[in-house]
Amino acid sequence: MKKNSFIFLGLLFPLFSFSQETQTFYFKKENPFLFFQKGAKSDSIIKNQNDVFYLIVPDSLKKSISILVENGQIHATNNDSLVKLNYLFGLKYESLFQKNAATDKPELKTFINGGTNYLKQTITLEITDTKTGTLLLKNSFFYSE
Repeated sequence: MKKNSFIFLGLLFPLFSFSQETQTFYFKKENPFLFFQKGAKSDSIIKNQNDVFYLIVPDSLKKSISILVENGQIHATNNDSLVKLNYLFGLKYESLFQKNAATDKPELKTFINGGTNYLKQTITLEITDTKTGTLLLKNSFFYSE
């Protein structure tokens, strides 16, 4: 019996002595913003059909994001991640996240930023990081009622 247990241990010992060390991988979690059309994706905006977009911005970027819309305006909805794009010909609007005094949470505020020279049926949207001055996203849409 002793001989059999010695042979059994002799066979298992090499399996444990030559095992590989477990490696641990660390992934950096990025928090990018997301902006995309709700429902069917299209380059055309039809009033009250596909004029709602998802806008998800992490808290770390809310201080430095600027959304410039030419021939249109972004309105916040009841859902904090949905915005509605309204067509307003000849005007340029800028949206920024500002802290609400009552809740101390950032809210999307929209301000008029002058006139535009873009074509009548074209809505242009630019999202910029104001800290670095880099253009993060630029989209053009065609508007029809």
